[in-house]
Amino acid sequence: MAFPDNDRYWIDTVEFLRRSTKANDKVLAPREFKNVISSVVSYDSFVYVDLDEGIQWIVVHKGMMECIEYSIIEKIKNGDYLPFFANEVFVVLSDRSKTNSLEKDTMHLQSFWKTIGSIKKSVKESVKKITNKPELSEENSIRSLLQLSKDGKPNINELNTILRDMKAIRLNIKNLGYELARDLRRTNLDMDENFSFQSVNLQSKATTQEDVESKWLKYWCQQLKIDPIYHRKIWELCYVPQAIYNHFGVSRKLSGIGFGCGQEPLPSLFASMGWKITVTDLHPDKVKGLGWMETGQHTNMLDQAFFADIVNKETFTENVSLKYVDMNEIPEDLYDSYDFCWSICALEHLGSIKNGLNFIENSLKVLKSGGIAVHTTEYNYTNEPETIDNWPTVIFQNHHFEEISKRLVDLGYQVAELNFDVGSQPLDRFIDIPPFAIGEGWLSKDTWGNTNQGAHLKLSVDGYPCTCFGLIIKKN
Repeated sequence: MAFPDNDRYWIDTVEFLRRSTKANDKVLAPREFKNVISSVVSYDSFVYVDLDEGIQWIVVHKGMMECIEYSIIEKIKNGDYLPFFANEVFVVLSDRSKTNSLEKDTMHLQSFWKTIGSIKKSVKESVKKITNKPELSEENSIRSLLQLSKDGKPNINELNTILRDMKAIRLNIKNLGYELARDLRRTNLDMDENFSFQSVNLQSKATTQEDVESKWLKYWCQQLKIDPIYHRKIWELCYVPQAIYNHFGVSRKLSGIGFGCGQEPLPSLFASMGWKITVTDLHPDKVKGLGWMETGQHTNMLDQAFFADIVNKETFTENVSLKYVDMNEIPEDLYDSYDFCWSICALEHLGSIKNGLNFIENSLKVLKSGGIAVHTTEYNYTNEPETIDNWPTVIFQNHHFEEISKRLVDLGYQVAELNFDVGSQPLDRFIDIPPFAIGEGWLSKDTWGNTNQGAHLKLSVDGYPCTCFGLIIKKN
């Protein structure tokens, strides 16, 4: 399988390895890494790897942990290999000096250690069944298994079969979810008729299957020249213009500004309506090494926001301009200038939940009286107290939206009613899990309208079930 060179999580991991490994180091990693790092030993199948034969680095895909031979899990658990790098998808461990290793409770390690513990517990229970000695301690049960293996009884391949079955169950659920989405798409997402705009009571809410199957979403898919699929990013792209049209109607000529636009199609859509649009993103010098430019999540040229199938170039050039803006420091010369503003899954990348909430409030300063702001972001819809904060990608919860809503209402703004219902239909209950294929977690300019994927309304991010949440805020 080719290395996914447009996925920032993979790119960031490779860049860390290139900075950190020495010339003769060997790296145990998923087989895709062999295409970019020559010293990689692959663990794409259940093959025994002897770490004592000179493996200095281990790259663990958190969605493929059951693929790793159990003795490696043991060495990680025992501290023979320590984590030096972690992101939403990967953990990189090494037997090098403990200097600069990550703290065990680092955010992107929490689900990693939880899975390590689950695997050990599962293996311990399986070993006790095999040895028929439930009273054994974990250490002695492993030794007992090894002794039985020497006697020609359960061997490492049989133990790996147990672990492989665990992974197979997870992937079967994933594949069944995708197949269900494809079936539902054929029956519920029919686009034969020519849809017209209809005003709906759109709340501040989460992505749901019902929304994806609605006529209002299909209308905007037609305007965006795409077929609807069960994907939360498609929902976001339709939610924003629907909220704006609900507020202003269809006849007015408007001005708008998008924050952190990346290579999304909304500027082209709004330009096709004759609206004056300012596209903003961080200056390219500030995003080097973050992986955003490589994954289509950053706009460093205005042409990257141009979609020829939505608007002609002359109309786009006439109506759209580019300005580099740090969302944490919105310049005052933009204040009181626009009828609407928007952002799509950008405010969770501002360093902390606090920064994201402050941006929502500060973004309203660019609005004229009677203007509207529409922002979408990542949403951890569990009621558990834990979430991800103070990290390159943070995840908001109910109480964060309640907090910003109260703050804004106290300041005189109107916030559309908060609706935390994440839906109850089959694909609302399906949580996509790693390993994610290209196009599942995000949609680049090349794939957002062409992907065949259709079961990504909810997903697991570091073990937290997440979806998108949209906020609609009106300035009196």
